[in-house]
Amino acid sequence: MKITIDMPAQRIADLMITAIETGIGHWASDVQVYAGLDTRTPYGEASSYEGSWHVKGTYPLTNDGSETDTFFFSAETFARNAVMAPWALADWINENEDAGSADVLFQCAAFGGVVFG
Repeated sequence: MKITIDMPAQRIADLMITAIETGIGHWASDVQVYAGLDTRTPYGEASSYEGSWHVKGTYPLTNDGSETDTFFFSAETFARNAVMAPWALADWINENEDAGSADVLFQCAAFGGVVFG
C-alpha cells in the first residue's frame, strides 16, 4: 500500500523550528538549511522548503564533543525516512509535534534512525 501526503512548506518550517530551537540541541550544532544546491536560507521560513532543499549540520562523535562529523539530508531523504518513526510522523501530520517528535524525525532523516536518546 502506498500513502502519499502533501505537506505544506509552512508545516515543514514549523517542524524545523521545533527541532532546531528545542529538540536537537542536545546533539546537533551549526544546522543550516539550503535551497537548491547551495543557497543558505532561514530555517523558519516556509519559502525555504518550496522546491529542492537540504539540511547540513554537525554532531559529536565523542561524549565531550571534541570530535565531530557532519550530517546531511535532503527533502527526499526526509520524506523517505520519516516513516521509520510512525508515532512522530503522526504527531506532525496531526499538528501535535513537540521537541521529542521533532528530534526523532530529524534523527531519522539524518541517520536513518534514532542515534541520540
